[in-house]
Parts: sequence; C-alpha cells; structure tokens
Amino acid sequence: MVMKKPKGEIGRLKLLMENGRVEDAILYCHFETVIVAGAECYLLKTTPADYTGVSFTRSLSSTGRYMFSFAGIFGAFYFQLTGVAKILAATIYGTYRARHDASTGVVHCDIRISVFTNLGALRTLIADGVSDSANLTTTWTTYTGANYSFAEYTVVDQADWLVISYYAHITTSEALHTAYLRIDDNTLAVADQTRSQDWSFQAPPPPAVKAGLNVPQALEIILADEG
Repeated sequence: MVMKKPKGEIGRLKLLMENGRVEDAILYCHFETVIVAGAECYLLKTTPADYTGVSFTRSLSSTGRYMFSFAGIFGAFYFQLTGVAKILAATIYGTYRARHDASTGVVHCDIRISVFTNLGALRTLIADGVSDSANLTTTWTTYTGANYSFAEYTVVDQADWLVISYYAHITTSEALHTAYLRIDDNTLAVADQTRSQDWSFQAPPPPAVKAGLNVPQALEIILADEG
C-alpha cells in the first residue's frame, strides 16, 4: 500500500503516533504580507526565500533595542497557528543575514517571540532579547544566534499568530549610520537566509485517536479518508 499524506498536516509534518503529528520547522522571513486586524504584516513560511531580497534597516543614532523595518512596516514576521495544538519545547535560534555601515557603532541582532490574536492583541510574550548574534561588521555575513530553550506552549486559539520580531541591539551609537537585515533573498544559499529554527509544532490527534481507537486503526482510517 502507498501511504498518502494525511489531511491536516502543516508543512512537512511527521506522524508521531501516540501524540499526533510533529514538525521540526524552519521559519523563514518572507517579504509577502498578510493583513492582521487591519495592519499589514510580513509572513513567516516553512519554505526558503522566493523573492530577490529586501534589506530592512535601523538607524544607529541612539543606543537601545529597536525593531528593524522596511517602508514603514516593522520587522515582525507572522506564522498563523491554524492546525497547531501545541508548540513543543525545543532549542531554537535565529539566523541573521546582516551588516552595518558604521565605523565606530556597535550593534548585534536578536529576536522577540510572542503570540498575537487575530484581532492584533498580544496574547503572550514568550521571550524578548534572545538568540543574540555576534556584533555585526561592515560586510554582509550570516550570523547564528545563541540557543534559546523554548518551553512548551499550548495554543489558545488556532487563529492566533506566532510572531518573531527582529531587532537591532545598538550598544554603541553612531549618527548617520545604519544596520541592515537581509530577508527573502533567493540569490543566497538556503543556509544564509534569515530564519529561526528548530520549531516543533504538534497537531491535534486524528478524530479516530480521540475516539479511543488504537494507532494502527486510526492510521488506517486516515488513509481510507484520503481515498
């Protein structure tokens, strides 16, 4: 028998027979947008770049943490949690394609992880200022951020959004200079694209499992439904 892909999978989900389906996902920053509560927001996808690239920026004129932006839209990237019951505990980290044009300014990248409702309200702030990169240089470089231990999160509403916001953390300011973050650039190798990983999403178990059938029976029913 050829096993067909079960319905309701998210990206490249793998079947975890006792507990539903699990994916260890890479979430790439994309230039495509979605409207959430009337605001235009950038998307996260589980697929690599499909555009020719955009450079988000942040002025180095003052110290502090500031979100990168492009054309007036902040660099907060959205992934809707449709079909996700839990975000499982995992070690995650950011990867940043970045540089600056300063001579004395010092800046690195980090991320903020949160969940927002489909009405645009903050549901949960999970972590802020995590997965720091090394200090940026004047050359485009791919930086791997520090590991962050993500605790399990149970999804409240599957219309909610997982939001990863990308920040420039400026520790030494320099007026008239800028930090840059490159996203959605399909001219780069996949390993050099701005993203975060390794996320683990758990879908609800199939209806047959909820009904108390054993796993082989449940799997057989799913495959039969695919027909």
